[in-house]
Amino acid sequence: MKSKKVAALLALFFGVFGVHRFYLGQKLLGILYMILFSVSLLITIEEGAPLVVISAILGFIDFILFAVMPIEDFDEKFNRKWLYGKGRRDYHRDFEKNSGRPSAKNNDFEELKRLGIEAFRAYDFDEAICFFEEALEEQPNSPAILFNLACCFSMVEDSETAFSYLESAVRNGFDKTQKIHTHDALAYLRIQSKFEDFVSNGYRVEKPLQALPPEENDLLTQLAKLGELREKGLLSEDEFTIQKKKLLG
Repeated sequence: MKSKKVAALLALFFGVFGVHRFYLGQKLLGILYMILFSVSLLITIEEGAPLVVISAILGFIDFILFAVMPIEDFDEKFNRKWLYGKGRRDYHRDFEKNSGRPSAKNNDFEELKRLGIEAFRAYDFDEAICFFEEALEEQPNSPAILFNLACCFSMVEDSETAFSYLESAVRNGFDKTQKIHTHDALAYLRIQSKFEDFVSNGYRVEKPLQALPPEENDLLTQLAKLGELREKGLLSEDEFTIQKKKLLG
């Protein structure tokens, strides 16, 4: 979490070098500040024109802006991940108490969902996962969030976790199954050898038979063989039903 006071002090004493911009994670701006300082310093030395003062003025202006900026605005701009992450509930409670303005707590889910989508579109999948997981804490059975998490983990090539979230999404009402077969973010899952089994099993991760008790394992094996015989036309529907009843006792 970034501190407004630290940013202001860095701008005041080291603003000519852009140190405060590096501190705030604005690396490009920090580099521009350093380039401006270097160029103006060379001109000052060679031509005698005090252009180096420009860098000092910019740093001082940043110091003033940080000093007068409300803490809420500073956090919204530079501490967004923390604000809507693990510290967001305390922030909203204190903000509501101290400022008298309405809390955004009721809008946490939609805001986290929006931030997750923004991060995903910016190809920052780790941050997107953080936001979507936070949103899932608010609504654990949201099919949209579960599907989005499956997309994120597919993009980072974690197929096991992606399949698990995709199964949960369908189980909780995600009915746009066509997206599973067409969405670009799930391309990595579709090339996995078990994708066809996943689809044929009703969008479920099939559990291995050996993980079941021996008697259930044997029963399922026999039922599966009966199904294969029926599909091959070696058993009629009536014969299949009779044999199935026998197996089930």
